[in-house]
Amino acid sequence: MVRRVDRTSAVIWVELAVPFEVEVEVEQAGPLGTMRPEVSRAWPIAVLDSYYAWIPFRFLAPGTWHRYRVFGRGADGSRQQLWPDPRLTVVPLP
Repeated sequence: MVRRVDRTSAVIWVELAVPFEVEVEVEQAGPLGTMRPEVSRAWPIAVLDSYYAWIPFRFLAPGTWHRYRVFGRGADGSRQQLWPDPRLTVVPLP
């Protein structure tokens, strides 16, 4: 869930049932209209029986939409897409 947004930054908040490294890719506009991912990572903290991670992003282009994906990285290095669910159809951004 996007937790906080201002003109050029956002914080993505993730709740997990198991503790593993969280990786978020945010698409940024690159040269000639191409899209390049900006990646940020965080380890969750434990609160009772859940785990929470806050992943900040800065230097986002003001007034634009940014598509993002959330991944979990296991202790063995495996990477699993957590959001959006890869089984669902992706709706194009406006």
